[in-house]
Amino acid sequence: MKPPDYSNTILLPCPAATTFDAITCRIPDWWSLDFDGASAREGDEFTVRFGETFKTMRIESVAENTAVTWLCVDQRIVMPEGLKPLKNPAEWVGNLIRWTIARAGND
Repeated sequence: MKPPDYSNTILLPCPAATTFDAITCRIPDWWSLDFDGASAREGDEFTVRFGETFKTMRIESVAENTAVTWLCVDQRIVMPEGLKPLKNPAEWVGNLIRWTIARAGND
C-alpha cells in the first residue's frame, strides 16, 4: 500500500514573486546556510547539509511565480546521538516536492 501524500499550506504576507524567489534563489536564507549548487532552472541540482545529514534535489519543473517541483535524488538522515536511527535514512529519495504559489482569498 502506498503511503498517503503529505500536503501543507503556508500563508505568507508577500507577493508571489517574493515567494518564488525564496524557493528558487534564496534557499540558504530559510533552509540551510550549507547550500551548494543551483536551484532556479529545470535540471539544476542543489544540496543542503545539516552536519552529516544532507538532501540533494533536482529541479524538475519551474513555472515563474506559480510553481516549482523538486525531486529528491539523494539523501541521508543521520539522527542525533541518543536517538534511534531511521530504518531508511534515505527515505526522501524519489519523492517529489511541489511548491504551488497562489493568492489567498481576495488579497
